[in-house]
Formats: sequence, structure tokens, C-alpha cells
Amino acid sequence: SIPSMAWSTDADGIADYFNARWFEYTGLSRETSIGLQWLDVIHPDDRKETFARWEVSVANGTPYDMEYRIRGADGHYRWCMVQA
Repeated sequence: SIPSMAWSTDADGIADYFNARWFEYTGLSRETSIGLQWLDVIHPDDRKETFARWEVSVANGTPYDMEYRIRGADGHYRWCMVQA
């Protein structure tokens, strides 16, 4: 019932869970979200930095705090604040 998108990863930073809000917003299925496939809905201009900063966070345990555009099921990108 959380109104925000939420997700979890394994120790290697690979996505293994997304809440219902993620699926509603993105229109993706579980199968098309798990692993690193979630990057497919990140705006192409934001994708490289998003993943690079994610890798640093996973490797060092540093907070992941970014804003980037995520494509909704309607095809439009919206800015989202992402923290982990």
C-alpha cells in the first residue's frame, strides 16, 4: 500500500524485487524488471551515469541518491528521486 515505488537487490546490486507501484507506473512485468533490465526504462541520457553511480554505491556501500527520468507506461518520462 506504499504510494512510492520500492525495490530491493541482492548483495551484488542485482534487482530481485519491485513493488506493485513500480509495475503500475512502468508497465513492465516482473520478468522485464528483474536483474538489470530496469535500466531499460531510464531515460537514455541518464542511463550511463545512473548505472555508474549504482555500481559505486554497491561496491562501496555509499548512499545512492539521484534524480533521473523514468519512463512510465504512457511512454512519457518523469523525473524521480531515487535513494538506496
